[in-house]
Amino acid sequence: MRFIVLFCAALSLSGCFAAKSKRVEARDSLTAAQYLIEDMGVAEKVRANLPAIAAAVEQQMVALWPDSAAEASAARAVVEKRSEPMIAELKSALTQTYSRRFSLAELQAIDIYETGPKDDAAKSAFQATPAGAKYFAQQPQIRAEMHEASVSWGKRLSVRFMEEMKAELRKRGHSI
Repeated sequence: MRFIVLFCAALSLSGCFAAKSKRVEARDSLTAAQYLIEDMGVAEKVRANLPAIAAAVEQQMVALWPDSAAEASAARAVVEKRSEPMIAELKSALTQTYSRRFSLAELQAIDIYETGPKDDAAKSAFQATPAGAKYFAQQPQIRAEMHEASVSWGKRLSVRFMEEMKAELRKRGHSI
């Protein structure tokens, strides 16, 4: 559980700014925020870390029920494959964080900034715009809200993984 909370904290504080494309075709702030979260690579970062999270839950399972060790890994693999709805839930929470704070035009400008070069000149130029000034001024609140959402999500994820792994092991004949 500690690993999951630490992962979620790192995810929220990292900014997740592994951008891929510029999406300015959104027609409303919610859609623009969804594109921004996608361009930040949130889902990819979470998917990349799911095996470690699931392994931590598997270790907890085996510690609690040692007789499940032989099949716990297979159960974990099944549970990992069902994680997309949980990833969508996190993306939705993070999308709400941005869509509540910024207009469509601001979100489009932020997306262009986040998917562009990360040098000092680009940062200074963006900070000089109204959208950039607002974006940087709101970073402490955004990071705090993202951190809270990520930690809460991580706790729900670990509980879900644990419950689903128990169910999977019961299907395999273990009395858990």
